Amino acid sequence: METTRQPARPGWEHRLHAVLALLGGEPVPQVTTRFGMGRSVLYKWRHRALQALQRALSQILLKGARKGQVPIGANLRYFPQ
Repeated sequence: METTRQPARPGWEHRLHAVLALLGGEPVPQVTTRFGMGRSVLYKWRHRALQALQRALSQILLKGARKGQVPIGANLRYFPQ
């Protein structure tokens, strides 16, 4: 297993790759080792990423509704609170 070189403070791309690895099914211990972080930090980034994704998708659905269209899945909740 290869460890990614760590910057002094991880940038958004570093966090993105770590979260995508986790969401892609890579086990937490492998992600934390590969990206040099603790589990709590990884879970915090995952939570924030899912919240941002939910907000972005909600805005897209609302824009469609304003144009008189019925947004697909508008009444469904994809992410637990």
